[in-house]
Amino acid sequence: MTLTKTMVIGKATIKITMDYINNTADLDGCVVETDKITKLTDVELFVDGKLLKKTTEGFIYLTDGKARFGNIYITEETGTEIIEAIKEMHKEMSAQIETPEVKEEATEIEEAKEVLAKVEARTTEILSEKEEKQWRANYNNLQNEGGEGYVPTRITLEDVEKAKKTLRRS
Repeated sequence: MTLTKTMVIGKATIKITMDYINNTADLDGCVVETDKITKLTDVELFVDGKLLKKTTEGFIYLTDGKARFGNIYITEETGTEIIEAIKEMHKEMSAQIETPEVKEEATEIEEAKEVLAKVEARTTEILSEKEEKQWRANYNNLQNEGGEGYVPTRITLEDVEKAKKTLRRS
């Protein structure tokens, strides 16, 4: 995700480019995205159309009525404008990112919809958790002769209530 902003100040043009990149992890040849996001910000200073200096946001300093853009001095007002523009861009980019909390909520909503779809398509009675536990024990004893084996899961009344609450919340 990339965002670019250009500011014109007198003869100078300042171009700010911000990238938010999902980090990847190499797991024995399988590359997967992680939840960690790297924030890259480049600030370029052009004077009369020529690139004078390119730096990152960390190299813009405000000190004693002056500002430094890397090793070039600029006015404090210009430095403040650049820093404020970068802060605004960070807010805008952050609003566009799906945080883990947003992803988790979307997953919960999807699961709730699946539960309610299974309820509508069911052919058996919906049991409470206590009744479901007894049903599972009986099934295991009958089908698996009390040993280990497959026991299907069924939707309980509590699952249905939780799904309805999740959908009401969203």
